[in-house]
Amino acid sequence: MMEKKHYLTLDNEFLEFCKLNKIENIELFAKQTFTKGFTIMKYGEVPMTNGFLEKIVHTNDEQIEKLKKEIDRLKEKLNEYEKQEKPNNNNLYDE
Repeated sequence: MMEKKHYLTLDNEFLEFCKLNKIENIELFAKQTFTKGFTIMKYGEVPMTNGFLEKIVHTNDEQIEKLKKEIDRLKEKLNEYEKQEKPNNNNLYDE
């Protein structure tokens, strides 16, 4: 069974906007507008903080696990380094 394809029907207001703003690739603009609107509906509007726009970054579980493993590896390395660099301060004045 073939999957039903869905299409956007563009109203006159949208087409007039494209005409007034000299947008030539109307289909691409419609798709971008739909995608942006859908993303806002799905995730909400992006909050503003300190005048900078926060960006929502989409990741997958594999990327997150890889980063967690790398962080753990670096923490281990730091701990090993700190153990090596610690002087024995018990007898500072015995020499």
